[in-house]
Amino acid sequence: MPWLPWLQDCPEYDHEVGLVDLSMFIHMCKFRHLQSKITCASAQLKPEDSKPFITSMLVEIKDWERQSEAFVRGKDDEEGYFSSLWLRRGCAVLEVQLYSMYGIVTATATAAEMVVSLFNACCATCHAFRKVQKSHQLAPQWIDTIFEFQAGVTLLYLIWSKNIASQDWQAAERAVRDCRSTLVILATVAPVVESFINCIDALVTMVFNETQNVPDTAERKAGSEQELQEAMQKAIDAGVAPHIRDMLHEMSKGREII
Repeated sequence: MPWLPWLQDCPEYDHEVGLVDLSMFIHMCKFRHLQSKITCASAQLKPEDSKPFITSMLVEIKDWERQSEAFVRGKDDEEGYFSSLWLRRGCAVLEVQLYSMYGIVTATATAAEMVVSLFNACCATCHAFRKVQKSHQLAPQWIDTIFEFQAGVTLLYLIWSKNIASQDWQAAERAVRDCRSTLVILATVAPVVESFINCIDALVTMVFNETQNVPDTAERKAGSEQELQEAMQKAIDAGVAPHIRDMLHEMSKGREII
């Protein structure tokens, strides 16, 4: 029903069902509102001024989660966005956006703490969709692709920039594999997602070669760099957040982290 856009994620039934009440609409509007606050603030706040904002937003996210848990428990069918699994994924997505505000490469104890939180939120986001998919509670939208790609790229950036401890690499690799699997699922709905998959594949190869010091010939290295840049550009053209675009550009140029 085009005049009730919040119904688009409802599962289809072969029998008549009652309309979703406005509580679902309010539930999703609050989620988008939190995202908008984070997005607007990230363009205005300086890294050193962002910690108080992050703290206050975490309180709002937790409040939304508590309110939403009561909403989800009140539903007979846990499908799509009615699922508690989707709720947990939504919180992880918000936290990825929130912690991404803080300067990842800022050499402070606070920044290191934020990086750990960002790392955990990215892993949770990547794993959550797979849990939803395995529970047959899929309600994929284009925005889910953007969130998944953002989490995967951020994880690979954290590995590449050596911002996470080597003992965490295995956890990151598992999350990136889940991210890629999710993108493959989403590609069946939107073929353009192939550009994100190709970008993730190229990034994984580049990050592995650089972190493991894999020897390579100049010719093969040049070919890999060209392939990486082309894959990144196609992903950027498909539409990514500005800070994700910056991460991709930084990794493609191979600049040292300051």
